[in-house]
Amino acid sequence: MAALNLYKKKRNFGNTPEPDAVRAEASAKKNPIFVVQRHDASRLHYDFRLEVDGVLKSWAVPKGPSLNPADKRLAMMVEDHPISYATFSGEIPEGNYGAGTVEVWDHGTFFTLGEESPATQIEKGSLKVSLDGKKLHGEFALVRIKNKDKSGDPWLLIKHNDQYADPDALTAADQDVNRPHVPKAKKKPSSTPSNSVTGTERNNKDPFPANIKPMLAQPSDHVPRQGNWLYEIKWDGVRALCSVRDGEVEYESRNGLALTRQFPELANLPTHLRATEALLDGEIVMLDDDGRSDFQALQPRIMSRMLHEKKPEKDWSKDRSASLVLFDLLYVNGEDLRNQPLTLRKQRLEALLKPDATFRFSTHIEGDGESLLSVAREKKLEGIIAKAAASHYESRRSGNWLKIKIVQEQDCVICGYIGGKREAFGALILGIYNGGDVTYAGNVGTGFTEREGARLRKLMDPLLVKRAPFASAPKLPSANPVHWLKPKLACRVKYSEWTSDGRLRAPVYLGLRDDVKPTDCVREKFASEGEPHIPAAKKDTTYSTIKKKTKPELPEPPSTNIMALVTHPEKIYFPADKITKGDVARYYYDVANVILPHLKERPLSLKRYPGGINTKPFFQKHVKAGIPPSMAARGEDGEEYIVSNTREDLVYLANLGCIDENPWMSRIGSLESPDYILLDLDPFECAFSKVVEAAVAIRKILEKCELRAFPKTTGGDGLHIFIPLNGTY
Repeated sequence: MAALNLYKKKRNFGNTPEPDAVRAEASAKKNPIFVVQRHDASRLHYDFRLEVDGVLKSWAVPKGPSLNPADKRLAMMVEDHPISYATFSGEIPEGNYGAGTVEVWDHGTFFTLGEESPATQIEKGSLKVSLDGKKLHGEFALVRIKNKDKSGDPWLLIKHNDQYADPDALTAADQDVNRPHVPKAKKKPSSTPSNSVTGTERNNKDPFPANIKPMLAQPSDHVPRQGNWLYEIKWDGVRALCSVRDGEVEYESRNGLALTRQFPELANLPTHLRATEALLDGEIVMLDDDGRSDFQALQPRIMSRMLHEKKPEKDWSKDRSASLVLFDLLYVNGEDLRNQPLTLRKQRLEALLKPDATFRFSTHIEGDGESLLSVAREKKLEGIIAKAAASHYESRRSGNWLKIKIVQEQDCVICGYIGGKREAFGALILGIYNGGDVTYAGNVGTGFTEREGARLRKLMDPLLVKRAPFASAPKLPSANPVHWLKPKLACRVKYSEWTSDGRLRAPVYLGLRDDVKPTDCVREKFASEGEPHIPAAKKDTTYSTIKKKTKPELPEPPSTNIMALVTHPEKIYFPADKITKGDVARYYYDVANVILPHLKERPLSLKRYPGGINTKPFFQKHVKAGIPPSMAARGEDGEEYIVSNTREDLVYLANLGCIDENPWMSRIGSLESPDYILLDLDPFECAFSKVVEAAVAIRKILEKCELRAFPKTTGGDGLHIFIPLNGTY
């Protein structure tokens, strides 16, 4: 607290809206922040502040920072400021120290150059940092100059000549040429001063935003490698814009649907905010005991609203309570924040919210999205969101927000249903919009209970039509009756991949989407498939493009860490050829790119040969102690199965003595719906010609069923008949 004594001594916090003197604990998980504030006081200047040891070390720069290495800006070191000052903008009333207007000119993070700490470098009078902000990037030096008259602590702020140096860039002073300093009229301090952190009342109010559409994330197949990003967990629920006014709250979905009555347990949000007016963005979720969001748990409420229109069937909160996870702040107490950087909006939101088990703040990390993605994968979450730290709030789908999914999901329109053994229907016929037309996307026959199916039929039957809604009606692989619908119902499915002919492979029904317009159900396009997105927060020439993958990467040599998974690599697995366990592990490492697509998301029946190929093997079907969590996947039957999705997984299995891999014909999420059939023909007291004769006879039978089949040799004298399906039977 001693570091802030001078800051506190100079201010009367009853008369100024500036934050009080509170020292913050340094965080080991993120880079420290910097801020440059334009301070229009008795003399216009720019305050340059760096987070060091829980406070903001501060310099007043009369002409502002410059990107020109030839400019040596005078920077007078002033008193330390609290970390909360980084988000302060507003009017310091006349008669107070520093009276005038303060606004954030730039904001971001930095790291110190060299091995010495920033505090040590400051003490020695020479500090070197690298900035990553909206306007300022790259390396800067602060150098103390000789102070002859003892009137202050003068330094020089100098830009290093790196890739971000720009002799022609407009400096802060240049940008103010058409914005002259105007002396402020004297006025009495307000009895309710503005506070930019919690957002208490302002004298000049911005209008409360109306008819706002939420900002949507663009899909991406990788964590961004450049720019300054914040990384959050991707919540799997219903998106909600939350309007708080006069002690009341209204929740609205992304397509303008009123959600307030469906979630009565969320009505007391105003009591959890340090504000009288606010517009917030978040996700309504159902959380399980491990804190994972469960979209399917929301289905009873969604189905109830659709069946009973605006009047809820009952108070569903008595069965299971929903939670609200908040991740953005658009407006607070007369101040529109949509043009403020995301970093500041989230800081304001966190200071505004009084969280509990129902109302939660969506925390984030900076700089290491791959680690968060790994945690999300281990915890079996849906994925993560990457958000450009300096991005403004845009009411559209933007490349400044990216969603990186672990579980692939797609919104589809329900275009019909097929009869089957179940009373309601056997499978739903799915479609997506493409240029105004609806195209066939496959069928889904798993993921719903009998009760859900019956309620879904009540919604579908009024939509029955005689003709298919597709521009080109598909030929469905089913002998059961087909019923076509108007494409008015949207649903969400998860799937393994898209086939080459535009079908969803192994889809699983997750639930209805009443918050999505059917026409918005289009095939999602990854950010890497279009123009590369270069965040506005950083001018980076390191990567000129984001390369699209056109072929599998070549295998890399096994690293020491990978092969460290193998114990006793010298152990002989094939005595006749003297092939060791290490040889088998290296082989699987080398062929990983070829074999993994055939194993992806398929449970494995492990056939283990702990003593080598000539010893008696045993089978292992379920997860047991010692299996890494990343290799465990829970099926819809509740059982945990072993999967192999990475090169490391293959090496781990080889170490267990798995000389051959035995994948299921179905995948996690659709265990009861295999995507191929395999007929195994082996000669038994007969010649191989009899096996061929049997295979030809089978082909004729399958052709009558309009099924294509492919023979494959197996073992020394047998055949497998491979029959592809579409994962809906």
